[in-house]
Amino acid sequence: MTNSPDLSLQNRARHACLRTIDAVETATVGPPDPETLRKLEAAVASMPRLRREIFLAVRLDGLTYAQIAEVTGLSVAQVERHMARAMRHLVCMMSGRPARKSWWRRWLRL
Repeated sequence: MTNSPDLSLQNRARHACLRTIDAVETATVGPPDPETLRKLEAAVASMPRLRREIFLAVRLDGLTYAQIAEVTGLSVAQVERHMARAMRHLVCMMSGRPARKSWWRRWLRL
């Protein structure tokens, strides 16, 4: 099993990114910045498979956490956790800064 996205995932990711950018940048006229789209596509593609699928199911397909939990066999809390980690991953990738360590790792200075 490979962790690289296939063509359908790339199309779903591109559509989700465009939809998200359109929702955020309603005042901007014209197509989104190609560099921003490239970064978003790379960030989505670099997620682990399950996390990417959950992110795309929420953002693109509009499924609820409960629906995703039922399909995947995860609990709703686990789906929420995957979604939060996906959002954190996107923020870190878009800003160009590395992800921070867990609070307890920083506290222990590991």
